[in-house]
Amino acid sequence: MRHSLKIVLLTASLGGFSSSYALDMGDLKSAAADATKEATKEATKAAKETATDAAKEATQTATDSAKQTAKDTVDKAKEAATEAASSLVDLNGQWQSAQLSTVTLQQKGSAVTGQYTYAGNEGEHRVGEYSTKMNGNVLVGTWREWIVEKKGEPENEGDVEWKIVNGGKDLMGQWRDKGEEEWGGDWNLNKQ
Repeated sequence: MRHSLKIVLLTASLGGFSSSYALDMGDLKSAAADATKEATKEATKAAKETATDAAKEATQTATDSAKQTAKDTVDKAKEAATEAASSLVDLNGQWQSAQLSTVTLQQKGSAVTGQYTYAGNEGEHRVGEYSTKMNGNVLVGTWREWIVEKKGEPENEGDVEWKIVNGGKDLMGQWRDKGEEEWGGDWNLNKQ
């Protein structure tokens, strides 16, 4: 036999309006069960979202770490290749340049520096120097030059880049003035 409890709530009559509510205990149990199911469903959904977000964050962290490790490994390999290349190529000595006549290079490991002199357009004596670093088979660095008679700060300066070719017998390159994006011209050297 089913026991049923009815709760009847009555409200007072206000201005001719009155209402009453009747609740059955079975209805209360059903409503409580529905509320529990809904709360469980929402809690499960929130837990899944939190777990998904945590998994995404962990995946991103692992990916970032793997990328950094790969970058570090590549950088170390480039350094090793540069050191190996610099030990195989001897750039020391006199080089001929169609642009500047003779250029003298000094190499210490992957660092290559040099000097040059030439007569300017108005017969002035110009002297210059550059400083580069070997990166694989490429020298990248800067140059600057003065008019000897004027002394003081460099009159011109900029960037230089040479590619080592023919087993280190030729440097094929280019130069540009400081602050310029476009290269100003060729600057090729042949070892004497």
